[in-house]
Amino acid sequence: MEARILSRLELYELVWSKPMTQLAKDFGLSDKGLAKKCIKHKIPTPSLGYWAKVQNGQKALKVLLPKLKEKEHHLRLVNFSAPKEIEPIIKQVRARTNKKEIPQNHLSALNDDVKELVIRKYHPILAAIRKNAGPPSKHDQYPRLSFIGDAPRFGLKITKGTFVRTFNFLEQLVRTLKLINIELVSIEKNFNKDKVAVFNFNDITISFEIREKLKRVENSPPENKGGRYVFWHQKYDYHPTGILEFELMEYLHGLRTCWRDTNSKSLEKQISIISSTIEEAFEVKRLAKIEAHNKAEREKVEQAERAKREQLELVAKQQQFHLEKLAHDFDRAEKLRNFISALSSNCEASPEITEWLIWATEYAENIDPVNDPQSIVAIHNKLNELDKYQLNSLKW
Repeated sequence: MEARILSRLELYELVWSKPMTQLAKDFGLSDKGLAKKCIKHKIPTPSLGYWAKVQNGQKALKVLLPKLKEKEHHLRLVNFSAPKEIEPIIKQVRARTNKKEIPQNHLSALNDDVKELVIRKYHPILAAIRKNAGPPSKHDQYPRLSFIGDAPRFGLKITKGTFVRTFNFLEQLVRTLKLINIELVSIEKNFNKDKVAVFNFNDITISFEIREKLKRVENSPPENKGGRYVFWHQKYDYHPTGILEFELMEYLHGLRTCWRDTNSKSLEKQISIISSTIEEAFEVKRLAKIEAHNKAEREKVEQAERAKREQLELVAKQQQFHLEKLAHDFDRAEKLRNFISALSSNCEASPEITEWLIWATEYAENIDPVNDPQSIVAIHNKLNELDKYQLNSLKW
């Protein structure tokens, strides 16, 4: 559907011409979305049972459209924007993968309560990170565990209460992704060559983060004791909630990147859809990489063509300057010859005058470009061989 702009009266007539559930589809909205538009622009809508009365031939009350106040003048037009198009890369990915879900591995089926699942052996990277877990830093206002040492790192912001559950979830996710050849690997990043844990598939990597939501509670200022004034105190305390959130730290052209615990589904029970989305994410990155390469190649060709055009324009400009200089030198030579001729006809001959006239005539002939046409053509062609820096440095 294209973007449309209607007046309040036009939308009012449409709203009272057929049910909202049917009309909303014409605008690419839900009935609730259309109802919100009507409320915002003060357009009355049919009450419950209105259309049932109309169908049964009974009288149904139609509410008149109220007039707007002067300060509500901006509500007279209703704007319906076009629905957001799915990016082309996402369309290609979904056409290839058909949005299939990856079967959850046997770990999740061992127990209905996957949060309490006991794992005996973790992935080497996860095992190394587990060993480096330490208490919260004294300088951190959040009660999150600290992770030190040489083990690879990723965004891990959890408390002691969700430590076991977090690594159980990650182990399940890693094993599920391994079924589709996506591996958890360690790479070096930044100038410090820090080791970072990422998902890898065909040399394409995706970074991720898992964090626990914290509840912020305001602190009351401490009481003055012994007449001493307290200048600073921590304004908020942060308490663990046990709610985990998993996020892919990449731009994926509109693909979903974040999942969290909900009342109906824990993060562990979303592993299947998370895994299939990560598979789509790799395809998105692969296509984006190809598109970026193709774009760079196109820009390279366009840049070369643009440089060639600029070079030709600069050569043509310098050739024009050369031609104008030749014409200027020819005019000078003609003026000198006319002057010499006039001088020789108006003065008596003497050895000194004759010697000067010979010198002046030679000079006029030397600056006349017509006497050396081969040089003119040679310089004209030589300009085609110079680069732009040499051309720009020429002074005629």
